[in-house]
Amino acid sequence: MVDQGVGVTPDEQRHLGRKSFRSPRHQASVPGSGLGFWIASTFIRAHDGTVEIASRGQGLGTTASILLPVQHALDPELVTSDDE
Repeated sequence: MVDQGVGVTPDEQRHLGRKSFRSPRHQASVPGSGLGFWIASTFIRAHDGTVEIASRGQGLGTTASILLPVQHALDPELVTSDDE
């Protein structure tokens, strides 16, 4: 996902994924509890995935990449004819 928003500073990147983290520069202007990214990153980590955040700096947008491993079915009953 790529946006053209306010970007993420290096200091903010260090705190992303912490429960209820909200950047001080967003607290007055952006509503929310700071749980959205924490919930998403917790779910992704629970599935052995990672979230990568890249931003060229404040005011330059942000790119979020979600990486999840491929799981192969071991149970023959779970394999469909399309998988063979």
